[in-house]
Amino acid sequence: MPPLTPALIEIIWWLSFATISFLLASGYSWRRVSLYLHAKRARQIADLERYRKRLQIVTSEMLSQANELDQKSKYVSGEVSDAWSKNLGLACDELVRLGETLPLIEQLLEHRNVKESREGILRSCRMAAKISRELHDIRLDEPKLLDDKNRTKRSPEFQQKEQHKQKPKDQKD
Repeated sequence: MPPLTPALIEIIWWLSFATISFLLASGYSWRRVSLYLHAKRARQIADLERYRKRLQIVTSEMLSQANELDQKSKYVSGEVSDAWSKNLGLACDELVRLGETLPLIEQLLEHRNVKESREGILRSCRMAAKISRELHDIRLDEPKLLDDKNRTKRSPEFQQKEQHKQKPKDQKD
């Protein structure tokens, strides 16, 4: 082995200093990135948990609304149509299915599965929006069940529903 000259010793010293500096900087950067990703995942899970709780509240409100419609239909004078009862039954079945997805979403969140939890919440939100529209239409289809005396044929909701049902006048038979 050749003798160590001062220049060679200085090169070895600078290489070791650069290597150690690089390792420390890499370790620090790795730690910062991993902490950032961990905090981001924790925020996502907390947000999804809040969305799940909101969805649970909305589902329970829609269930109480459907139950209220069902109870009113039993005590209203006259009979409600079979189609109306069938639509209410279908909406209630969908609400039950929506309620059954909530514990599954909760389990996914407990397992910290962000992607599948997000997909489940999105699917459930779409289903809740659809059910809400159905309940609104069901409520408007049977005006005898409405509590508000101002909701007659002249009410904006009724007029909007009638305009939606009318055929365009431009069509020729």
